[in-house]
Amino acid sequence: MAKERLKIKSEKDNNKTVSKDLLDSYRGALYKVKEFFDNIRDREFDEDNIEESMKIVQSVLNAGDKLGKNIETLMILEKKVQSEEMDKSRVRGGAKLSMLENGEI
Repeated sequence: MAKERLKIKSEKDNNKTVSKDLLDSYRGALYKVKEFFDNIRDREFDEDNIEESMKIVQSVLNAGDKLGKNIETLMILEKKVQSEEMDKSRVRGGAKLSMLENGEI
């Protein structure tokens, strides 16, 4: 039973592409950024140390500017992976997959 699980895991790993692995890592890193923003959102600012609070605000605003570009990059990478997966799943001989095989059902 354990050998079968290892075989299935190995087959899944073999089917992954570098871009799919990068996409998974990149998406995970962006979720870490989200957690960072959540922590700052829930943080109480120290009125006695306004200078530190302003540094945090400035850092958040700068990061926000860069996040838009990162989200665009994520979308490009997702399209690239989707394209690779479509190329891998093409059927020989011009046959078409049924709705069940395409996952449409």
